Amino acid sequence: MSEGATPKPPAYPIESVDNALQLLLLFREQSTLRVADASRTLGVAPSTAHRLISMLQYHGFVEQDPRSKAYRAGAALAQIGLAVVRAMDVRAIARPIMERLSSDLGETIHLAVLDRNEVIFLDSVESRHIVRVGSRVGMRLPAHMTALGKVLLALLPGDRLAELYPEEQIPAGAQTSVVNRKALFKSLKRVARDGHAVSVGEIESDVAAVAAPILTPSGHVAAAMSVAVPVSRFSEQFAGRAVPRLAAAVAEVSEKL
Repeated sequence: MSEGATPKPPAYPIESVDNALQLLLLFREQSTLRVADASRTLGVAPSTAHRLISMLQYHGFVEQDPRSKAYRAGAALAQIGLAVVRAMDVRAIARPIMERLSSDLGETIHLAVLDRNEVIFLDSVESRHIVRVGSRVGMRLPAHMTALGKVLLALLPGDRLAELYPEEQIPAGAQTSVVNRKALFKSLKRVARDGHAVSVGEIESDVAAVAAPILTPSGHVAAAMSVAVPVSRFSEQFAGRAVPRLAAAVAEVSEKL
């Protein structure tokens, strides 16, 4: 599709969903919304418009001003926007810090976010070694098999983890003992306690990584950063050197968010 082209509507549109999304799009042009505005815009009865707005209010997408009775953008809508902006901000802020960390440790640095039970790689700074872990930008990997994913999962509430892993058996990696939900949740408690995660040969047998979370000033998880290294160069001594440097790097990114 060329830039500026109007997208084609789906073959099987759902009218109620379409109407609700049209109402949310109105907030691009106006700060408040009344039932009469919604009724007129959608061409539906005021009672139908009110039901749509009530559902958006129930899910936190809009909230009602107690005095004017008009509706404005709610916390859920603001959080979605902030999450998108934060994802863009964290990459720009983290990049020079990642470059410095890669130069310091001589290994590849990754930046990723969590999407349900997968991690999405946002950025990478590759090592200058001939034998190195390559860029993973754009890739999705199972969260429970990566250091990045583990450190992000470890900060989720228990009910959210149970939702993401409803089955007792979970897919195992190449070299991992975590093959069931109980073992995974137990390992994530250790990760939360330690403040970092380690993965050795789980996705790829010749890759190891150490990861730590990047938090916003309000304490929310923005992303995670990892040091990825060939297993041949990974050792307890390397981890002991990498963990404090990684902790300092993610703290620096957090301070700049």
